[in-house]
Amino acid sequence: MTAMALALPFDFERPAWLLLVLLVPVLWSVSLRRLAGLDRGRRVAALALRSALIVLIACCLARVHHVRRDARMTTIFLVDRSRSVEGLADFQEDYLRRAAESLPPDDRLGVVAFAGHAYLEQKPMEGGYFVPPGRRPEIADAERTNIAEALRLAMALFPHDTTKRIVLLSDGNDNMGDVLDEARRAKANGIPVDVVPLHYERKNEIAFDRLVVPTYAEPGEMVPIRMRFDARRAATGRIVVYHNGRPIPWPEEQARVTLRPGVNTYVFKTRIASPGTHIFEAEFIPDDPTEDATPQNNRATAFTFVSGARTALLVTTHRDYDAPLVEALRRENVAVAVKTVEELGTFDLPEMMQYAAILLSNVPASAFTEAQQQALAAYVREMGSGLIMLGGDESFGAGGWIGTPVEDVMPVTFEIKHKRVIPEGALVLIMHSCEVPRGNFWAKAMAKKSVDTISSRDWIGVLAYSYSPMGENWEVPLQKAGNKRAVKAHIDRMRIGDMPDFGPTMRMALKELTTGRGATAAQKHVIIFSDGDAQPPPSALLAAYRRAGITVSTVAIGWGGHVMQGPMRSVAKQTGGRFYPARNPKQLPQIFMKESKVIRRALVVEDPFRPRVLHAQSELLAGIRPRERLPTLGGMVLTSPRQDPTVVIPLIRATDDGDDPVLAHWQCGLGKAVAFTSGYWPAWGRQWTGWSKFARFWAQIVRWAMRQEAPANFETYTRVDGTRGRIVIDALDKDARYLDLLQLESMAVGPGGKRLPLRFTQTGPGHYEAEFDLEDAGAYLAAVRIRAPDGRPLGVLRTGLSVPYSPEYRDLATNEALLRDVAEQTGGRWLDMPPEQADVFAHTLPPVESRRPAWPWLLAWWVLPLFLLDVAVRRLASAAALSVAVELVVLVILLFAFELIAGSWWQIALAILIAEVVGWTVRRHTIVPLFERFTHTAVVLSRVGERSGGALGRLRGARERVREELTAGREEPIESGVPSSPPDREIAARRFDAGEDAAEAGDEDDLRQTAAPPSEDKRPAMTPQGDQTGREEPSTMDRLLRAKRRRRERKDDPPDKKGDG
Repeated sequence: MTAMALALPFDFERPAWLLLVLLVPVLWSVSLRRLAGLDRGRRVAALALRSALIVLIACCLARVHHVRRDARMTTIFLVDRSRSVEGLADFQEDYLRRAAESLPPDDRLGVVAFAGHAYLEQKPMEGGYFVPPGRRPEIADAERTNIAEALRLAMALFPHDTTKRIVLLSDGNDNMGDVLDEARRAKANGIPVDVVPLHYERKNEIAFDRLVVPTYAEPGEMVPIRMRFDARRAATGRIVVYHNGRPIPWPEEQARVTLRPGVNTYVFKTRIASPGTHIFEAEFIPDDPTEDATPQNNRATAFTFVSGARTALLVTTHRDYDAPLVEALRRENVAVAVKTVEELGTFDLPEMMQYAAILLSNVPASAFTEAQQQALAAYVREMGSGLIMLGGDESFGAGGWIGTPVEDVMPVTFEIKHKRVIPEGALVLIMHSCEVPRGNFWAKAMAKKSVDTISSRDWIGVLAYSYSPMGENWEVPLQKAGNKRAVKAHIDRMRIGDMPDFGPTMRMALKELTTGRGATAAQKHVIIFSDGDAQPPPSALLAAYRRAGITVSTVAIGWGGHVMQGPMRSVAKQTGGRFYPARNPKQLPQIFMKESKVIRRALVVEDPFRPRVLHAQSELLAGIRPRERLPTLGGMVLTSPRQDPTVVIPLIRATDDGDDPVLAHWQCGLGKAVAFTSGYWPAWGRQWTGWSKFARFWAQIVRWAMRQEAPANFETYTRVDGTRGRIVIDALDKDARYLDLLQLESMAVGPGGKRLPLRFTQTGPGHYEAEFDLEDAGAYLAAVRIRAPDGRPLGVLRTGLSVPYSPEYRDLATNEALLRDVAEQTGGRWLDMPPEQADVFAHTLPPVESRRPAWPWLLAWWVLPLFLLDVAVRRLASAAALSVAVELVVLVILLFAFELIAGSWWQIALAILIAEVVGWTVRRHTIVPLFERFTHTAVVLSRVGERSGGALGRLRGARERVREELTAGREEPIESGVPSSPPDREIAARRFDAGEDAAEAGDEDDLRQTAAPPSEDKRPAMTPQGDQTGREEPSTMDRLLRAKRRRRERKDDPPDKKGDG
């Protein structure tokens, strides 16, 4: 069948069924005698049709496929948009456009851009390259190069009916995925990858290769700091080393170095005094900046964990408010540092790891970025540290922490889930399209963030302007935020337009918040997101907002002269809200967290109460008796206990409609978390700060939450192998014997709080290793929980490594070796020449064969029509009917054939024409008789019209005569009982026995018989059969036949001829 497929456009899956064709001779030999009753032409046609049916059925059973060969080609260009070839972007754009000019008419061209991920710039299409520079997809991860993903996307984009070619434009410095593995897949699919190398070499370059410090150290120990540089040429400069953000004051002669071409190594030492996590950062500053082409790779970081006394960090908004707590902890010898939210700075995970526990005292969620919130959650769950949250009017749900990562690690949830009558809040967002990049995207992100940070009992609504006839519209009608997922899905579908006037939307919001669904809300707030170019609202409308107690905050998005801050600042000021000039999209989530907490003030309860002990056996209540009378607290923030059996609630506030947690704690992952829903010492905790057990109580809480120290007999090593990080642990007991079969549980945390699972494998006696991907530059930290083979805990080991900069800045030249491997493995070409000379679209590949099942079409378009035609040939006697059947079958078959060959409109017209020709050829013998029949009918109809006029006149005259006779007859007396006279019977008989004047007489007699009233003398007399005399009268049938014959003769005679006779 392969040879047949090469010669014919058909192939068969089950060729054995083709043996059914041998039945055709048998059919002819048997059917010639059985069809002897048909004329010769019909008999041959019937046998031919049945033979064709057998052949077609055999093809259907053999699963015939149509094989189509196509020489058209689809070429997809892979364009490198990573940081390493940033300076070659114009070259790639020019190459694409010049190459597209020589694209053959029927070929297709597609473009895939890639960096850390692959993006579709242009789907494969005919005509050339149509993507203008301003319409390219935004590359958000240019710090990486992932050629493998670009190859996968390109292979998925190819149509099945053309030949395929990939053209790769790159420097070959791949640092994600396995490009050679994808190249092998391309080769298996017959897709060559041509390579256009992007040449560059940075000769003036100095790269900081690595910074190495010990993973663990003791307090007061001199720690060596090893630095390694890779220089392409000699250079002089200074080395600056920062310890926890502060430069180490080395002598100038020690800090100044001279680098030789090649690898340079330097070792400095510094003393570490305090315990905790110590971060080191080193930087080389060249004397001549022109000697270093890429300054981004001149920095490196590392960190050391120092054992010893553990320190806690208290984060507060006002130092004075928490001074009583700080003093109490220090009296109990708990080391505690204090920072306000303004002093936090970057506050990333490595900085958090300097402390064994963190206390958040009445701190709102808006004080932290989203990345910092994720780091706080990882600080507890993955790094095994402690987090303690204290209450206040800006803490827990009242501080906008609902729906944040921090809520996920706390022992209580910040929404009120048990039934309780509490005031509700209502938040309305007014969205206005802004003239900034991705303005509508950020608007939707802000709206969804607001939904996350409010309670499910609160009201949420979104107003926007669209270009529909409705104009201003409730994109999200004011509703309870219970189903937050549905609300956010509705926000994603919004189409935000450029609002001309703030007045209509603000009136709609005012009406809904005062007389609509939001009328019962205790806190009502509106946030306007805009660039300020809409018409400001009238003063009367703002006055109505003030009277209704509705505050309005405004967020001015964008920068430059098009942002009109004055009107938006005025709206916020006149309604008691706040104005935020947001010039950076990263500020928007914090703004909305800050604003959404305005409606959560109802979660704060400021009724004095006395906490009650619920679980006296808790470690946190050591020294407190079960029925001990505790001091009064002046208020708290309402929360709900987390539904988890490991959550312990030692203190509660007892009320009639349920108990509210005051103190709760639990083990979350490797760390611990505590929630104390009161606090706010100047306002709520004056009696508590004077309580004799206050210091001991809080010292127990902080010590319980602090992370555990690592076992001293374990050694850890970390290193970077290309784009992979490796952690090695050597486990020994106190007697220096290897510890085998240990259970190691760990999760690494990368930059931005990304979680990376670690799986340790024992590769030798007491030797364990784990690897993970290094996707971004920054610090990677891991805490390893160690258990003995029997499950007994042995402690938590902390380690980590640092990737100082993206691999894009490490590679200093084009990786031609990798690019040549890709081209050779796939059979591609090395196109190191202008596109005009490269002949990028050369048709050197064999035509592609596409197989499509043809047997279903064959069955529907050939077998069934031929079967009906076979029946028609044998059963239809009329030549005209047979010709119509033949015509329809021929039309169906031709339409199928043209469709299989990719038919067009003119082929369909041709099929109809051929079918008509065949049909009229079959019925050619019936054309003349049919014409004669039509003409004869026309002549007869004209004669009938002439006779009908005379007949109508005679009928009218007969009717008048009968009427006169009947009128005269009514005047004579009629005797009853007289039998019918013979003339009456003769008249009745003459109805069907017409003579010369039969028409006239018969008509008059019929009318007379019909019109005359019935009488006794008209009834026929009952005479015995034997009394009948005279000659025998003709039967009724005879009279009918004679009348019919005479009428036919009279119709054939012209009227004038009859008159002459």
